Amino acid sequence: MERRDFLRYSSLSGMSAVLLFANVLQAKEGSERYYALTFDFDLSAHKGESCSLWVPLPSTIPKFQRVIETRYTLSDGRGVESRSTEFSARTYFIRWEPSERIRRATIEIIIAVQDRTSLFYPLNPEIRADGEEKRFLLPTPHLPKDPYIDRVTRGVIGSSKAPLQKARKIYDWIVRYTYRDENVRGCGMGYPVEMIKQFGTSGKMGGKCFDISSLCVAMMRSAGIPAREVVGLRVGPSSLSQAFGIGEEITNGQHCKVEFFIEGLGWIPCDPADISKLVLKEKLSIDSPRVKELSEKFFGYWEKNWIALNHARDFHLFPANAQGMLDQFNYPYGEIDGEYIESYDPKNFRYSFRSAVKGR
Repeated sequence: MERRDFLRYSSLSGMSAVLLFANVLQAKEGSERYYALTFDFDLSAHKGESCSLWVPLPSTIPKFQRVIETRYTLSDGRGVESRSTEFSARTYFIRWEPSERIRRATIEIIIAVQDRTSLFYPLNPEIRADGEEKRFLLPTPHLPKDPYIDRVTRGVIGSSKAPLQKARKIYDWIVRYTYRDENVRGCGMGYPVEMIKQFGTSGKMGGKCFDISSLCVAMMRSAGIPAREVVGLRVGPSSLSQAFGIGEEITNGQHCKVEFFIEGLGWIPCDPADISKLVLKEKLSIDSPRVKELSEKFFGYWEKNWIALNHARDFHLFPANAQGMLDQFNYPYGEIDGEYIESYDPKNFRYSFRSAVKGR
């Protein structure tokens, strides 16, 4: 089958992209790190007549990540990029017809990432919560309004009135009372009602990053703070701990963080789930100086070895899939004759992701 570049969403020619890449490395490598990402798919071995694939892609986020170029190469089928979801999640969709038996695709992305840090000052009175921010106070099927979560949240925030102080108390409480459970598949289900039930019976809550992040989001929303989970990929080594880093093979590098909105400041990053991973991987006490130091740092910080994909939650894909609403979109999603392909099993699904660090 003749291979071809099918779609290319960049105004750069191949040579100009190379030249630009070299120039930006010289100009900004002290503040940004550059990654060349390669997502490979080969669904040819799957039995079935029709095949559809949806791939989550990173978008540019000011002062954090810049998508420099994206290339798509297909051996068959038809592909299109879109943002047509309720959450504007950037997606590449491929459809292979029954006559198209070679079902391979490669997505190549050049992206620049810098550390994202919130200083919490000065306040900007023009930054207000509008309808877009307030939608992240609303319940969803997996983040319902729950009386027990409300009751626990009230106990955690106590008499605090300032939204930032409430957010910090919730974050600190999540860090102290959650732990990383390696028996959970993937990043977890992200159902905070089930998490909070564990606290009621054992005083601790176990899960993976999506579980812990979703509990943090649910409690912040309960406290009147817009909040959302942000799913993404670890793409390189960490300067802080091996627990947070990854090598060139990033197929299983999915990780979920949190953003919350404070008027006067805007969206603020945090990552309570990685503190639970730090405690487990480095065999530390929750009260150790190292854990306290990084817990403080991670309230208002994302490191530049991770890229954000989207904050889509309980939403519909575009074009529509056969199986209906998705809970989360941090893994590729595929269907054969309308039947779901298990995303958590990349060997059976037939996908692999790689990352090459191009800057500091």
